[in-house]
Amino acid sequence: MMDTSYSVALRELMESLKNIQLRNSSSLSEASRTLEFSRRQFSELEKEQEPRFLEFKSKWRERLSRPVLEPFLERNRWYFETGGGFAMVGKGARRESKLLYLQSLHDMVVDAEKMMSATSGKIHRLQEQIVTRWHDESIRNESSKLLPALEASIRTLEFDVFKKIRLKTAELAQELFITKVTKWEKRIYPSKDALYRAAAWPWYLPGVNESGFEGFLNFSADYAEAFCYQITEYFETKWEIFLRGAKLTPDLEALGSARVSI
Repeated sequence: MMDTSYSVALRELMESLKNIQLRNSSSLSEASRTLEFSRRQFSELEKEQEPRFLEFKSKWRERLSRPVLEPFLERNRWYFETGGGFAMVGKGARRESKLLYLQSLHDMVVDAEKMMSATSGKIHRLQEQIVTRWHDESIRNESSKLLPALEASIRTLEFDVFKKIRLKTAELAQELFITKVTKWEKRIYPSKDALYRAAAWPWYLPGVNESGFEGFLNFSADYAEAFCYQITEYFETKWEIFLRGAKLTPDLEALGSARVSI
């Protein structure tokens, strides 16, 4: 919902525009220099994403690798030897699955969420720069205040939507793991290595990843990276639209105020 203060400001602008003799202009609030700045900055931001997430995957792949995680599982008594091989302790109840997740994958997901937050923060700061440049370059009279007022009215809502998605990441990842990794009491593995590989079996793809833990890492990293690309693309497109300016038609009475085509 639009902030009421901005709604009032927009109505006042619309009313004032009724008394303005508009010329045939196709560049209301256009800011070509700011547009070029925006394009450069978003392009650089997009280029940063892939190497950042490759580094993230490499770091966590090592931390979740067999030489590191298998001894950890053994120290924490997550499995035991049976007559036919090795099995996980317990039956795979919800609380047991949750504990396994918290001890093995929780920190990785939190780290992924921090990367999402870092990208959001960069875009927030970039948007502040763009807004300042846009206003300095384009606001000359009452009519040129219309698009900036409209943009300001939706700005908080935009970030709130992405923030809600980001803050749900850890909760959703945990719930997904707990829901999928359950009822393991009948799973017997021929070796400790086989148990490690398949302990998080829904994400274990032989030949694709070393273990289900790595599979969950890839899933989580891909989700976080997709979020970063999505939020970057959204704001890049938004500013591509706003900074091109708009054509304000002279027939203001047609809608009772103004008609804007972007």
